[in-house]
Amino acid sequence: MDNPQGKALSLDYLAGLVEGEGCFTLQVQEKRGPKVVVIPRFQIAMTDLLLIEDVSATLKHLGIGHHVGNYQPKGPRKPVKHIAITGLKRLKAFTDILAPHLQGEKKMDAEILQALVTSRLAQSDRADYTEREVELVNALSERHYAKRKVTLRPAGRYQPVGKRFSLAIENPSETTRRDTAANAV
Repeated sequence: MDNPQGKALSLDYLAGLVEGEGCFTLQVQEKRGPKVVVIPRFQIAMTDLLLIEDVSATLKHLGIGHHVGNYQPKGPRKPVKHIAITGLKRLKAFTDILAPHLQGEKKMDAEILQALVTSRLAQSDRADYTEREVELVNALSERHYAKRKVTLRPAGRYQPVGKRFSLAIENPSETTRRDTAANAV
């Protein structure tokens, strides 16, 4: 049976797939100079290639841009097809449409990501992260990455700290006092 175009799914069915197989996540990238970019992302992967085509067709029908990729695991395993949604405007459209249909944990993840994306869209492209945005990043990352920690400094640099993942803005005056005290010793 061939399904090259896929068929559009209901939003409730799509929400069920997202709750079972999807993931709202963050990717932290260090850019040139003292800058960090937090990239919100949604991803879903399945070995049911026809069903993932239906998810893609649904996203296309809703006007939500997405990337579809294929992966062949080593050994005698089934091929995997995945869909990724990145980009603030695409994620906003996706969460605006789907969040009301989600339940439980995924609904909370979607609402956190939705608030972060909405806030970032209200800023200029190169604006530093606000304290509220850092709180939202922390809220989502703590739910998924309890074993890593990253500290976001005022200039946007980050560094691993301990075994947890967290983003925090240090008070610049405290940093200056600490650096001054360390240099005086």
